[in-house]
Amino acid sequence: MLVRILLWLLLLAPALSWKAQWISREPSSRSPRRSGHVAFSLGNIPYIFGGYVEEEDTPRYATNDLWKWHNDQWQFVEVQGDIPRARLVATATVLNNKVHLLGGWDPGTPGTGGAILDTIHCYQDGAWSTLPFTLPDGPTSRHVAVAWNDHILVHNHRCQDYVWLFDTHTFRKQNTTGPCPSSRGLHVATLLNPKQILVFGGAAQSGILSDESFVLDTTTWTWTALQAKGPTARAGACLVRLDDQTALLYGGAEATDTGLRPRGDVWLCHADQDRWEILLNDDKEHPPPRNAATLSLLEEDSGTKTFVLTGGWHPFVKTYDDCFLLKLTKS
Repeated sequence: MLVRILLWLLLLAPALSWKAQWISREPSSRSPRRSGHVAFSLGNIPYIFGGYVEEEDTPRYATNDLWKWHNDQWQFVEVQGDIPRARLVATATVLNNKVHLLGGWDPGTPGTGGAILDTIHCYQDGAWSTLPFTLPDGPTSRHVAVAWNDHILVHNHRCQDYVWLFDTHTFRKQNTTGPCPSSRGLHVATLLNPKQILVFGGAAQSGILSDESFVLDTTTWTWTALQAKGPTARAGACLVRLDDQTALLYGGAEATDTGLRPRGDVWLCHADQDRWEILLNDDKEHPPPRNAATLSLLEEDSGTKTFVLTGGWHPFVKTYDDCFLLKLTKS
């Protein structure tokens, strides 16, 4: 009887939830002024690579520089080897302590359209190398890539009933079933746990934006469409893992009658409950709304996680170089 009472009391106890708080690091720290870059972590140290650079009185241009978080600020990294060409909207995924840079878009000289890339590069121990492989679906940008079970899983606008698995030597097409994401780019994805990958949002080639969420079960390779409504339809958001069933989403850009509108809201996706929870609205004190930014994990313990927000773009208005930390606390 006592055991039943204790179990009943535990069920009545409020579940732990996450609380979010923005912390400004200005003016002591600034970020490289850019958007569309990629972020990754090595040895628990965040890095960013590439993206669009915007300077005063200078047209935006793509870059191939590398930065790391050091002494509470971003620091330029000198690199060696076969350095990748400038690009944005690529992916950078860490597998076996090596960074794998896949695809992207080099806009080149204004008016030329540039080049969408199919190359794969590796970064390790301060040096870049070019791998003797290309992306199997051809040149790709605005895609997503997630490290999973000694592979990199790639999903792009050509993937309808399949995804690609790369083991650093070969690509393998993995067929999928279930209600899959429609053709899209500028979507976001993260690994929740070894059996589940979460995908949200994105834009069709027609420009129509999505507010859909999907979970891919990697034991059956079956897609499940989440039914709960959450963030508005948008592209270029940030999505990072919090725990085995929960992911954090920030920002992105949504479509309006007057053009793209950046967002600055913060959401949690509880994938196991098919539920979205809003933590911070745009109208609270926060960084200016943006898309094409990155969130990188800085530190964590049993009750808190802190991320650094880097760069981003208010479409056709401004590229940001401010520095904000997003602190999540369990309560």
